[in-house]
Amino acid sequence: MAFNVVQDYAHAQFLYENLLARAQGSSPGARDAYFAREEIALAQNDLATAELRLDLISGVIEKRKRPDDAEVARHILLERAKIDYFNGLFDSSLAKLEVVMAEPGSDYANDAIALHTLISENRGHNAALKLFEKAELVGMGRDRQAAISA
Repeated sequence: MAFNVVQDYAHAQFLYENLLARAQGSSPGARDAYFAREEIALAQNDLATAELRLDLISGVIEKRKRPDDAEVARHILLERAKIDYFNGLFDSSLAKLEVVMAEPGSDYANDAIALHTLISENRGHNAALKLFEKAELVGMGRDRQAAISA
C-alpha cells in the first residue's frame, strides 16, 4: 500500500527491506519484495539502482536450483529489457524481449510482446519513441504532470 497507493517510496523501501531481512529462504513474498524494490527504483527514475536490484535477484536464483527459477529469470530479463528501453537502447531491448517471447507459456510473454511491438512499430521515429519512453518512465513515479508534459 505504501508503494502502490500512497507512493511513499521511502516507507515502502523500508518495509520491503525489513521483509527481506526476516525472510527465511526464497519465498514468493521475498521474490515479490525484491522485484518491488526494483520497481521503486524505476518509479524514482533511478535506472542504475533498478539494474543493481535485478543483479541481486539474479544472484539469489543462481545460488539455488528450483523449477520456477526459469520463470523468475524471464521476469528479470523482461525488467532488463524495460531498463534498456528507458535508456533508449532499443536494439538491446528488442533482443532481450525476443528471448522472453520465445516461451509463449510464460507469464511475461504478453508484456514482452507488447513492448516489442511498441518499439518495432516506432523504430523509424526514434525521437518520438525516446520522448514516449521518457514520459512513461516519469509517469511511473509521482510526477504525472511531468509525464503529460513530456
